[in-house]
This record gives sequence, structure tokens and C-alpha cells, in this order.
Amino acid sequence: PDDPAGFALHPALLDAALHALAATNATTTDQPASEGGMPFAFTGVQVHTTGARTLHVRLRRNADGVGVEAVDPTGQPVVTVESLAFRPIGEAALNPALETPLRMRWDQVAVVAEAAETQRGVTAPIPDDCALVSADHYPGVDEVLSALGDGVTPPAWVVLDLPDDVSGPVPVRARAAAEWLLLQLQAFLAAPALADARLLIRTTGAVATGPGDRNMDPAVSTVWGLARSAGAENPGRIHLLDTDTDTDTDSLHSLLSAVDSAGREQLALRKGLLLAPRLVPLDDDVLPIPDAAQWRLAPGGETLDRLHLVADPANPADPVDTADPAVPTALAPGQVRVAVRAAGLNFRDVMVALGAYPGRAALGAEGAGVVTEVGPDVSGLAVGDRVFGLMPECFGPSAVTDARMVAGVPKDWSFAEAASVPIVFLTAWYALSDLAGLRAGERVLIHAGAGGVGMAAVQLARHLGADVFATAHPSKWETLRGLGLPDSRIASSRDLDFRTAFLDATGGAGVDVVLNSLAGEFVDASLELLPRGGRFIEMGKTDVRAVDDVPDDVTYRTFDLSDPEPERIGAMLADVLALLRRGELDLLPITTWDIREARAAFRYLGQARHTGKMVLTVPVPLDPAGTVLITGGTGTLGALMARHLIAEHGVRHLLLTSRRGPEAPEAGELVEELRRAGAEARVVACDMSRRDEVAKLLESVVEPNHPLTGVLHAAGVADDAVIGSLTPQRIGAVLAAKAESAWHLHELTSGADLAMFTLFSSAAGILGAPGQGNYAAANTFLDALAEHRHARGLPAQSQSWGLWAQRSGISGHLSAGDLARIAASGMEPLSTEVGLRMWDGARDRADRPHLALLRMNPRHRHTHPLLAGPATAVRAPQARNAVAPKQTDARDRLATLPDAERRRELLGLVREHAAAVLAHPSVETVEEERAFKELGFDSLTGIELRNRLNAATGVSLRPTLVFDHPTPVLLAEHLNRQFAAEAAAAATANGVDTSTADGSGADTSDDDLTEADFRRMLATISFQTFRESGLSGPLLRLARGDGRPSTVAEDRPGEIDAMDADELIRIALQTFED
Repeated sequence: PDDPAGFALHPALLDAALHALAATNATTTDQPASEGGMPFAFTGVQVHTTGARTLHVRLRRNADGVGVEAVDPTGQPVVTVESLAFRPIGEAALNPALETPLRMRWDQVAVVAEAAETQRGVTAPIPDDCALVSADHYPGVDEVLSALGDGVTPPAWVVLDLPDDVSGPVPVRARAAAEWLLLQLQAFLAAPALADARLLIRTTGAVATGPGDRNMDPAVSTVWGLARSAGAENPGRIHLLDTDTDTDTDSLHSLLSAVDSAGREQLALRKGLLLAPRLVPLDDDVLPIPDAAQWRLAPGGETLDRLHLVADPANPADPVDTADPAVPTALAPGQVRVAVRAAGLNFRDVMVALGAYPGRAALGAEGAGVVTEVGPDVSGLAVGDRVFGLMPECFGPSAVTDARMVAGVPKDWSFAEAASVPIVFLTAWYALSDLAGLRAGERVLIHAGAGGVGMAAVQLARHLGADVFATAHPSKWETLRGLGLPDSRIASSRDLDFRTAFLDATGGAGVDVVLNSLAGEFVDASLELLPRGGRFIEMGKTDVRAVDDVPDDVTYRTFDLSDPEPERIGAMLADVLALLRRGELDLLPITTWDIREARAAFRYLGQARHTGKMVLTVPVPLDPAGTVLITGGTGTLGALMARHLIAEHGVRHLLLTSRRGPEAPEAGELVEELRRAGAEARVVACDMSRRDEVAKLLESVVEPNHPLTGVLHAAGVADDAVIGSLTPQRIGAVLAAKAESAWHLHELTSGADLAMFTLFSSAAGILGAPGQGNYAAANTFLDALAEHRHARGLPAQSQSWGLWAQRSGISGHLSAGDLARIAASGMEPLSTEVGLRMWDGARDRADRPHLALLRMNPRHRHTHPLLAGPATAVRAPQARNAVAPKQTDARDRLATLPDAERRRELLGLVREHAAAVLAHPSVETVEEERAFKELGFDSLTGIELRNRLNAATGVSLRPTLVFDHPTPVLLAEHLNRQFAAEAAAAATANGVDTSTADGSGADTSDDDLTEADFRRMLATISFQTFRESGLSGPLLRLARGDGRPSTVAEDRPGEIDAMDADELIRIALQTFED
């Protein structure tokens, strides 16, 4: 009841009465001191009087729990409970964060002013303690020591770069890197002349700091594990820096200044920013998968925060929502049903999610997966085939498509790589080959050449023998160079200088073909690059020219990928696949996201932060009919996981390996135990460090009804020693058992349809356990391998475990002193129950390639840099899910506020939603006077901000608002004028005079207007308004002054991804709205 008087006994009063139990030990008789009890069952409850507001409580212990008698202040009985039973509750239940997996988060590190400037390439003063040995280069530490012996002043820093002359397979390079570093560390740490020096080990590709880090190199990562342990043994002396660029000697001085200022021993340099790692609890910001056989990703309307996964009826076209999702509809002739494993993400999908795409449109158009059903009249495809191609509505576990529009996935491709191919390469092929008829020797201009379609088109045009010119954002010119274009063939897509540059480069002849994705003046300038006539192929939809507006000698074609017949789509796909298989075309770089991370993925694409293609992967549940391989399967943890997979995950077929196989202690008993539990298990002897033996092992899984569907790598050995006592041989032995074995499994299963590829790693790799340098190196290899697989769209998760209470082959050698040291660090041993519960939690978050599974004492003061400080996940401001009535209320309230107060509130509102759109952790990052463009806004994010502000204020705003009002304060002022105008109109309607004292309108006089006020007011007016008023021409002439041709304003974006230019969206949305 809403009224407290409606309760016989108010729940809050009863709860307060039971608090008296805390003063007794009535609930904790048989429980550890760290645990408490929660009321579980009430027996014999009688309420004698209603409406009591004060209680006196008497408690008594009985055989079943606690008896409760409560009376009012007069002694009148109110309630009696014959027996109240309690259920024990552990500390983990009271504080679930204790068992929450941890993830590695990289945060920007503040550095001193001069160091911060150096990140932008400005040389900073070099502190006295940051001088190198004459800034000279030496092959290794031994040569540095030799120079010191010749009288050179000892340095404060020694910078160590890995040699780049080691080649060969990844395991060979991993071992070489770790062994080389070991020798350098030993020489450095043993040298008295370097006792006061610090060592900076510089790597590239050793750690992943975010979605953009695709080039993880597991071989290099071993260096970080070994160095972390060396740093734990020698605090303050070993530093690590992973960079994304080369650093020359001059900037190295400045970099050392920044590293010194950061005060952290582990850093990464990305795009000029220093980042430091921290372990934080894994947040729950992924989309929950519906409890249904069929589901799909669906837009929620206008903001990306409303994307969600929804149960999908068997027939989406059926208006009745009662179809059974578990019973798919019958296939039509020529169709196949595909279990989707990955789906390409395109710009069009973002527009659909934002409600900005005209008409009704579904998400998803291309994908890859496994055929599960073949319809009538289909030949050449069978159930179980791996296929990729055009697949409508494929953002979910299943899709139906025309069999003519798919092809077989090559064995060495991942599903994600296959899903990245169809739209970009088919679009490029159809445009350049079918429509333009591009021939060898001809010149072609490809706009936005660093986008998805652009990169495919550049490759295809070069394959056809054409002379390729391309535009792109200057920050992506390196991508075009990587595709083989010289600087003379590259220009910016943000201004019109490409017209003059390319005419000059061709002696005025221009080009023969233009593949266009831009709009406005860019189209005019591109047409001028066809002075001899030619073919103009338009991919856009909003600036389509009429025939009369195009020169007679220019063939102007518009198109859509839905134009070709399915047979032609299939033929083109086959041609593209053949060129890719022969190496004449290359797959695009991909950035992968689990479909549960769709909101973040869509936002990442909308902000054009990627290169190449973005792909969503679809998680696959473990199939009870499949076989799961467990390496180290007869060991303590391997056997434990075998039992758990059977009991809790329905696995019925297991392949367990160890070096001794069936001869391992108790192996026979384990197989019999698993058989009684309902599973078939085989134990096989296999040296997993030998690739040939692993290949033979996997070939033994030949039963078609029980294919390999899961891998759990729990094998490994430990051989602990401090850095000074380690040898290359001891490093090699540990790497072989753990790292090399994992690599062989990775390579030999890359074509399998796996639901799970789990690597048992150790916290020693990330926390740097003293005396375990080789073991740490092997485990960081596993962590990097999982990141590497994840980047390719392959299933993978590396789990960095803390200490298990149950002794195993890895932990059995630990002494009482070792265990005491671990306890002193605040890390608590994991019981079997807790460990398995944490494994399940990590398995549920297979979207994360690397998680740390530690149980840390919450009362311990952690000093490790990765654990120090409040380990809480940062969350972006949440969307305001306002509905129409609330919009009206907010609008009415804002309209009645005094002007100054309304300005403040609107500015706060703008900054709050801007931070949410950009996924910033705090509104403070959105400076009120800073341009939206500088903050990271483009057309798509501007649309989302518009939609949010529409919902929050009820004011109808243009989709170009971040360009029309380019800073938060200007946008807030625009909103305020909307409210002020409405207030004035309402006052006029009520007979109130709103004019000034001289009878003029409020804003018609410029006598008191300052230049700053004037410029600020002009900035709030859209260019369209200037054009419609006839002022655009005079203003441009005034601005140019010298009559030079104008260039496009800096805030006009020109990049595209998968056919759509940012500028096109801006124009399209304005047109759509009008």
C-alpha cells in the first residue's frame, strides 16, 4: 500500500526490530566470524495489534532459530514470531565485487606541462636526470658498460629496444625475445656502474589498450611478463613503454621526461598520449541476450543507447507476435538458413539505429556462418558448410538468404574476416568493373580512399592496371601509402585542393573515372577533373545530379548494390574470392566487437575511429554434442574443469591430454568418474609443445557428430627462480609447455567452428610475481594470444588466475613463505566453489579476451599500481529515457525559469548529453567554450546529441546543430533563445508589451553590440539560412577579400565507411527532415 497505515506492521519497523539481532550472536552460531546471516524463514507469525509505530523487542534462542516477541510502549503485544530461521551469507554475497572478474583499463596519465607538449612533437627541456649516454646507440647493455669503462658519465636512464632482426614462427620469436631480454636484465642489474640508473624497455605491439590495437604480437608480449617480474624484484628500476610510433633521439629525450613525470612503471604511448593500466571490476554494460532460440539486434529509436537484443519471432514479417521462436519458418526455394558467426557493420546500420534512414530498414546486410538448413532447389551447398555473403537481417544467431549470394569461406579465414568482404568489395567491383568499365592505363579518382569501400576500390583499380588517385582525411594518408599510392596521388578529402593538385599532376588531362562518395562543391570539383569526358560513378544518394547538370561528354551513373541480380552478385563474389585467394587483393584490416557490445561498436563506427572494416561477432553456446579438449586434463585443475563442464554446462564429450596420458596418476579413475556423470572421456598422451603431435591429436577428433567445439588450455609447468638465477633453458622449458602449446592450438584450430577457446593464464603475468619471470613471460604470451585471436574475430579468453586453494602441479611447490607473501599482497586463495563460480562469470563475458580472476581482501591496502586506488569502473552518463509527458513537463519548467538560471541549466544539459554521446566518464571533459568538432563530434554523433536534447527539452532541433552552433555554450544559448521566444510570444498573446523603451524590438539594435557578441550570434546561424537569405555570396566575398576560390570549411567532414560520407549524412538528414 502507498499509505504506511495500510500495513498491519510496517516492513521498515519490523526490519529495525530485527536489527537487535546484531547485538547478539543468535545468527552466527555455526558460521565463521567473517560471515553473517540473513532472515530466511518465518514460522508461527501472529500480528496482535496494527498501526504500531514503536516497538520493544525480546529475543530468545530456540532449536530452530530465534523467537521474537514485540510489544508497544504500553506492553500491549504487537507481533510474535515462533521461530525465525537464518541462512548463512558469506562476505562475497554481501560484496559481490569480491568475485567480479577484473579487466585491464588503460587511462590517460597526466604529465608535467613541458612533457605534455612533447607528446605533440614539441621538444621540451631535458631534466638533468634524463640524459642518455651521449644519446648514442649501443647493441646492448654490455656495450653500454664498455663505454662507461672508457670514462663516459653513467646515465640516469638506459633505453632498451628489442632487436628487429629475429624472424621465424611466433614461438621462435617469443623465446628469442625473452632470452635476449633476460641477458640484458642480468647485465643491467649486476652492473655497479648502473646501480642508480633506470631501465626503460621499449616495445611495439606488446599490449592492447583499446579496440584500435589490432597488431598485437604475442612474441613481444613475453618481454612484458619477464620485465614485470624483474621490476617486482627490483622496485623502481624497470620501466616498460609500448609505443605505436618510432621515436628519434631528439623526441626520445622529451619522451623520457614525460615517462619520468608520469610516475608509472608501465605505460603505453598511443597517438601522442601516455596511458597507464589499471585493473578494474568488469562492468555490466553489455546487452543481455534474450532467453530465446532466435533473437536479433534492434534499434530503440534515435539514440545508440537504445539499441537492444530482442527475441525474434520465427517469421519477422508475421504481424502476429505469437510465432514460436524455436520453430523457424520453412525456407522458400533457393534459400539457405545460416547460423551467423559474424556480421559486417556498415554506416547505413548506424543511420538506421539513429532513426535517420528514410523508410523502414532492418539492421545487418552481410555476414558469415554455418549452413544449418538448405531449401528446395539449392545445389552446391550442404548443412555444415562455412559460407559468407549478403545476408539480410543478420545481426543475430540465424539468418535466411538467397543461396546464390553466398560463397564458401576459405579454411584459413575466420568468420569475421569473411564477413568483412561482401559489401565493400562487391560495391567496388560493381562500380569500377560493371558500371565504369575501368581499363588498364586509365586514371581513376577514388574519394574517401581510406574508408572500407575506398580501400577495396583502390586495390581493385590497381589490379586492373589503372593509375589511381585518392582523397582521404590527412590522418589516414598513411593507409593510402600502405596501399601503394605515392604522395603525388594523394590529397585531402576535407578541402577542394585535390582539383588543382590532380590537374597539375596529369598536365591538365584530369582522370577518366571518378568514384564519388562526397557532395556539394566536391562533386563540382570532381566533374572538373573530367575535362576530356569520362565516367562519373555516384555512390551517394543525396546529391544526385540531373542529366542536364552534367557535361554531355560525361557518363553519369548512380547505383545501389541491390541493382544487380542475385546471379550477378554470386558471380562477382566468386571473382573477388579468387583474387583474394591468389593474393592479388588483400583483406581489409578489421576491428571486431561482440554483438553484446553493439552500442559501443556503433558509436566507434559513427566517430570514424577505425580503419578498414568493423565486424560484430555472435557468441555461440557450447554444444552438448561437440567435443571439448582440455590440455593438462589429468591434472588438478584440468580434472576439476572436466567435472564442472559436465555438471553445469552439459558437455558430454571430452578429450583430455597430458604428457603421460592414460599413465598419469588416477587417469583411469577420472575417466570412470566422468562416465558415471554421463560423459564420454578419452585420455591421450601428447606433448603439446610439438606441433606434429598436436596436429595428430586434433585429427583424432574425426567423429562428425561430435566435432571439436571447445578448447581449454590448462597445461603448464613452473620452474621458479629470480632473474639472476634464470637461464635461457629454464625460460624455454616454461614457454614450451604453456605458450608454444597455445600457439599450436591456435593455428591448428583456426578453421574450426569453436564456441570456446579458453587459456588458463596467471596473475603472475600481469602483477609481476617475484621469482617467476619465466612463468610470467609464458602467461603474458597467453594474454596477448587471446587479444590477437579476438582481433581476428576468433573466440578466445585468457583468464589470469590468482592462487587456487587446491594445490596443483603449478602451485604444489610453493612454500609456507611463498604463501605468506601472497597473503601479504592481499590476494586470497580461491576455494573450488569460488573458483568455479568465477570461471562461470568469466565464461558469460566471452566478449572480453582477457580477464583477471582474483579474490582480493577488501580490507587490504593495495599498493600495486594495477590495484591501488578505488577499483571501480567508470560509467558514462546514462541516457535520459524521457517520454512525451515528461518532455512537456521539462519544457514547461524550463520556459518558466529566469533567464540566467535557464542558461545555466541548459548549458549543463548540453554538456551532460555531449559527455554521454562521446562516452566520456565525466561532464567536466566537455569544456563549454570548446568546439564540438575538437571534442570529437561529427555528423553522426551530432545527430545523437540532437535526438537526446530533443527528448530532454522537447525543442525541435536540426540534425546539423553541432555545426550550426559549434560549442556547448553557443548551443545552450540557441536553446535559451527558443524558450525566450516562446515566452515572449506567450506574453504578447496575453497582451504584455515586450518591446524596449524606444518601441523597438528586443534584439533589433546593434548600438551596444560588441564584436564578440556579433561573432557569437553569427555563429549560431546555419549556412543554409545565409544561403536562403541571399547573404552567403556577399559574406564569402567579404571573407575572401582577394577573390581566391573558397575552400570548404574545416568542420566539413569528408570521410566515409562502406559507401556513406559523413558529409552525405549531414545533407541527407537535413533533406530527410525537411
